[in-house]
Amino acid sequence: MDTKIYDKKKLRKASLTLVIIFAVMLIFTILSWGVASSWGKIQIKRVTFMGDGGTQQSGLMFVPDGVNAENPAPAIINFHGRNCSSYSMINWAIEEARRGYVVFNPDMTGTLETENTISNTLENITYSAYEYMSSLRMVTDISVTGHSMGNRYLLVLLQDPQIQAELNSVVGVGGFDWYYFMSAYDLQFPTETNYCIIEGTKDLYNIQYMNTWDNVHALLYELAEQGKDLEFGKLYGDPNEGTAFKYVELPVTHQQQMYNKEIIGEMLDFIELSSPAPNPVDTDDMVFRSFQFFSAVCSVLFICFVGALAYTLSCLPVCYKTMTVPLEPSQGKSWKKWIGDVATAYIIPIALFVPVSMWAAKQPTNI
Repeated sequence: MDTKIYDKKKLRKASLTLVIIFAVMLIFTILSWGVASSWGKIQIKRVTFMGDGGTQQSGLMFVPDGVNAENPAPAIINFHGRNCSSYSMINWAIEEARRGYVVFNPDMTGTLETENTISNTLENITYSAYEYMSSLRMVTDISVTGHSMGNRYLLVLLQDPQIQAELNSVVGVGGFDWYYFMSAYDLQFPTETNYCIIEGTKDLYNIQYMNTWDNVHALLYELAEQGKDLEFGKLYGDPNEGTAFKYVELPVTHQQQMYNKEIIGEMLDFIELSSPAPNPVDTDDMVFRSFQFFSAVCSVLFICFVGALAYTLSCLPVCYKTMTVPLEPSQGKSWKKWIGDVATAYIIPIALFVPVSMWAAKQPTNI
């Protein structure tokens, strides 16, 4: 039997599969867009601008419908962490924009369209993002948030007394401790703006840099005005006077902080104390998880689409005879072989990932 004979049925089946995958992917893409943009009520766009030093910077902008120079609204800047991008903060941005805030997720140096140049230093990126938002006539006041390494960008802004006084609120998530601990600045908690710290008790980075939670709390008591009398979750000061302070701990990991409902709720509640949401929405009403689901399905379907497209092309007459090679009948794998493959490919790597990563992170390196 010649296995290279062209099979029309195979091409029809491959084409039908390709069309079905594309159609379903298109549906879920529309659903993802609909949830993220509140079905067109929020304009989502990538913006680029020239930062200090004349180098290009970029970010993801969310502008609620009706917000313009004649009808301005409060703004929020979300600084992402290491090995992330503006898209990593989209869960925060979706919920903030739904409530009427103008939202900007800037990209750090070398991320997406922000150029990786000598001029784009950490300080340059930070000030440029703030100055860019301050220049927009559709913005009334600005709050800033940061996750992980994003806390470093918050500290840069807080070192400038004028900017600190101009900021409405500052919310640092997952990293206050080691960035205060490792910073070259002579740091104290800000006194001219509202400040909230949110940490995850399952965050391994806290222990990596500070060894124990007792050390984390010791640094907290040293920097906080309340000292050891500080009560977690309690609001101190007056938000309307720019003197509010709050420290919160939630049982989440470092990665979960970017898509945790309680984290986002705490952020929104704190910011809204002094910068009321133009479109108030209860913090129990969140849609970002639907976006996560729809976009995850899109990602899987896209991979399937690429494979289906390649297979369909291989079934075309011009490609079929060239690409189809006779193979010996497969005998399959034994159950022992399957167990071994699963163990070496998944179980062992997953089990070793955290301890090996923690060990490697503590080793001195020039990389």
